[in-house]
Amino acid sequence: MTKTFDRKLFVFLATAFILATVIGTLSHECGHYIVAKSLGYKANLHYASAYWYDPGSFDSINALTTKYWKQIEEGSSFPGKEKYDQVIRKYSNDGLLITVGGPLQSLLTGTIGLMLLFVWKKSFKAEQNLTPRQWTLVFITLFWLRQAANLIVGLGSYLLTKELSYKGDEIKIALKLGLPFWSLIIITGSIGILVLLIVIFKFIPKRQRQTFLLSGVAGGVTGYILLLYLFHRRYLQPTPFFLQLTPFPLQRPSAGGSIVFQIILQLTKTSVMNSFKTLSVLILSIAFLQANAQSEIPKGFKKGTILLSDNSSLSGYIRDNIRSNASIAFISTVSEKKKNYSGVELISAEIEGIKFLCIKGDFFKVISQGELNFLQKASDASGKPSYNGNEAVFSNGTEGKPDDYFIYNSKSNELKLVSKKNLDEVVAKAFAGNTAAIDKAKAANGDVAQLKDAVEIYNNGNNK
Repeated sequence: MTKTFDRKLFVFLATAFILATVIGTLSHECGHYIVAKSLGYKANLHYASAYWYDPGSFDSINALTTKYWKQIEEGSSFPGKEKYDQVIRKYSNDGLLITVGGPLQSLLTGTIGLMLLFVWKKSFKAEQNLTPRQWTLVFITLFWLRQAANLIVGLGSYLLTKELSYKGDEIKIALKLGLPFWSLIIITGSIGILVLLIVIFKFIPKRQRQTFLLSGVAGGVTGYILLLYLFHRRYLQPTPFFLQLTPFPLQRPSAGGSIVFQIILQLTKTSVMNSFKTLSVLILSIAFLQANAQSEIPKGFKKGTILLSDNSSLSGYIRDNIRSNASIAFISTVSEKKKNYSGVELISAEIEGIKFLCIKGDFFKVISQGELNFLQKASDASGKPSYNGNEAVFSNGTEGKPDDYFIYNSKSNELKLVSKKNLDEVVAKAFAGNTAAIDKAKAANGDVAQLKDAVEIYNNGNNK
């Protein structure tokens, strides 16, 4: 009977996949780093990214961006615009070369490995076990796996979200060159899948294929966890947010990884047809390991959506500055640009399931929503300026202070502060005609926070 699972080989290959995951990711970032340094930029390498900048112009450009961000977005003139445009053009042109550096390193390394495999093809006999030297050539060739992973992750993301991703080195390169934005991902990803199939079915003996696939999932997942959660915390620091070029959310590994592993174990008990299914699971699993370095939610940000004053909705990442200055910082998942929004510019915002309504420049946390909204004030926008063109308009905000409770009638747009002093008056007016809601409010015995139940009774009664 042909041996299909080799424990010693599994340990060896799983360890190799752990090292390959770490080395593959870091060497890809080294490609960016080397090009940036060769162009004279100050560059730093981090566990999942490389960043670069020009010390001679960074402070001045950052100052201009901070001071004239509105004019920059509008494309209007401002002091220092000529210098700003000149530096940004240089950054853009050099940025293309630096972006190319990462994928180029991965592709060149993988191509060299593939060429060496064919040079020593005769030594790969179908019924023999591969030597450590032969396995080394296989892992060098698997640098192409990054391209296959990017394509599979991108397609999987589209099937789940119905939105095409604009992230990744290849997409940025294609856009800069005026090509269809997914063209390079599709081309290089397809080649990567072809290379992987060639390696598995042309160079790895049948008796070792299942062990190879299983070790790829186990070692790859372990390597990813070590890289992202252990290795970088001790030896490499994450990229400072203000220098991150392409923030891209990668969720933490869940128990699903072990489930995938168990599924693959079951598949190995079947025929050659099922081993091809195992290959598909391997590709999808390793996609989570070696897909792009631009994959964490930006530090200090959370997933969220905003509804602008023109009723358009945007999804992305939000930094909560609500209590400090009645605003949020927002990064769109499409444009990847950061922009600050005050309460005047928004209708609402939702941050990881917590919803806020924006009224007269202030943010209100939604406790209960309906015809009547029970809200808790979260900001103080009084005296905060907003801009109508270049003209500053100062907001009076709303009455009360943060943490005060309000009832907001969405039909009449009437906002009413609720306190122990005016509780009876507000209740009688807000819940007029709904005895059950009034009784529930009275049962709160002056505890304003308990009005939530009365508001829900009112909304449910009026919806019948």
